[in-house]
Amino acid sequence: LGVLLGTITVLLAWLAARLACPGDEAVATASAAFVAFLPMHLAVTAAVSNEPLAYAVSAAIACARQLGIL
Repeated sequence: LGVLLGTITVLLAWLAARLACPGDEAVATASAAFVAFLPMHLAVTAAVSNEPLAYAVSAAIACARQLGIL
């Protein structure tokens, strides 16, 4: 479950960057790669804990803020 939530976090990071810089795909790709290859992100999502859920919720809130929902 942690790996799935880690993947969702990376996708939401890509979406947040895409919303922040709508004309620049490179920024979105770079931000997703940055999140995906952070050593601590990899370690936390590989272990059993509640932190991947917190990461995914935080990324979802960032996307919602970009869309003006929150």
